[in-house]
Amino acid sequence: MARSHPKDRFHSVPESLLRVGAHRALPRRRSGWIVFAWAALATGILVAIGVAGLFAVNHRIQFIEAVIPNSSKPSSPPATPSAPAAPSPAAAVVDKTASITVLNGSSKSGLAAATVKRVVAAGWNSDSVAANASSLDVKTTTVYYSDSAREGAARGLAQTLGGVTVAQSSEFASYNTHLVVVLGADFAAR
Repeated sequence: MARSHPKDRFHSVPESLLRVGAHRALPRRRSGWIVFAWAALATGILVAIGVAGLFAVNHRIQFIEAVIPNSSKPSSPPATPSAPAAPSPAAAVVDKTASITVLNGSSKSGLAAATVKRVVAAGWNSDSVAANASSLDVKTTTVYYSDSAREGAARGLAQTLGGVTVAQSSEFASYNTHLVVVLGADFAAR
């Protein structure tokens, strides 16, 4: 037996409300352009952060230029940049005016004094000075010069010593000499 309930105010709800359940309302209709605007803003911010990161890492950004040849003009191959020419080393010379300090950086005693005698005998400045280096574990013998005008003299002194290394450095400026020779273990072994 079916029971019938008396009609009350809930039976007279109009059909135009389109409700599903007593407490649910239809979702508000949103425009798609708002979602698109937020996505575009987020993309722009991420691109800006990426470009800033590239600048921070590379200190620059290079853009490649596309060259579109004009059909009315004959095309010519692009010019290739040439590498800068490396400066040629100065010619080795014996400079009798160059002041020389010889530092013994090896464990062999008296090596600096013997080297000064050898240098003077080869025609170099007779006021050359011999001393011990602050470190006695130097591996490679090197002739140092601080003024680029003395490069030729440094190369000449390196040849006199049997072809040792030459380097420009202001590290030995406190010696107040034009050329400083630091004798290493390779020179002591000769």
